[in-house]
Amino acid sequence: MRVSFQKNSTQEALIADKALRAHDLGRKDPDNSRPRTPRPFTPDQKNQPISSGAPPPSPMKSLRLLLPALLLASCGGTDPAATKDAAYSALGAGDYASAQALFDEALAAMSPGDPAFVQVSFGSCRALAHSDGPAARTAFLALADTNDSIGVKDYSMLVSELMDAGNLLDAIELLDKGLTRYPDNERLSKLKEHVVAESQKPGNDAAMDKLKGLGYL
Repeated sequence: MRVSFQKNSTQEALIADKALRAHDLGRKDPDNSRPRTPRPFTPDQKNQPISSGAPPPSPMKSLRLLLPALLLASCGGTDPAATKDAAYSALGAGDYASAQALFDEALAAMSPGDPAFVQVSFGSCRALAHSDGPAARTAFLALADTNDSIGVKDYSMLVSELMDAGNLLDAIELLDKGLTRYPDNERLSKLKEHVVAESQKPGNDAAMDKLKGLGYL
C-alpha cells in the first residue's frame, strides 16, 4: 500500500508540473491561443492614393504644352502681339487647335493694315493645314493675291505643312499654283521632286492621278 501511494503521488506531481508549464507559456504569449485579426486602416491611410506605378509625365513636355497658355495669361489676352506669340508657340509645340484659336483671336483684334496682319494670317493657314487642307489652301491663295509680301518661301512652307498633315492633294494643288507664279524657281522645283516621290508611295493613287493630270508625270 505504501508503494502504490508513492507511485500515484509521483504521477500527480508530473501532471501538475505540466499544467503549470502550459499556464506559464500561455501568459508569456497570450496571442498564441487566439486567431490574429488584421489591423484596420487609420483615416489617414484610407485617404492616401494608391500609386499606379506609371511614370510621371516629362516636366519639359508638360511645360512645352503649357507655354502658350502661360504666355497668353501673362498679358491678360488683350494684346494682339502677345496673342500672336502664344499662337506661334502653340504651333511650334504641335498644338494646332490651340494655335488656330489664338491666331483667330489675334486677327479679330487687327485690321488688314496692321504690320503683323500678314504674318498672323499665314500662321493661321499653317495651323489650319492640319485640320482642313482645302480651307488652308484657299485662305493662303487669297492672302497671296492681295499681299505682295507672300513669296516662294511661304508657298514652300505651306506645301510642306500640308504634306506633313497628310493632305497630299491640297499640297499638289498649292505647289502647282506656286510653280505657275514662279515657273523657274529652283526651290519649288526641288519641292516638286519631293512631292512626286511621296505620291509614288503605295496608297497614293489619287495623288498620282493628280500629278498626271497637271502634266508633272
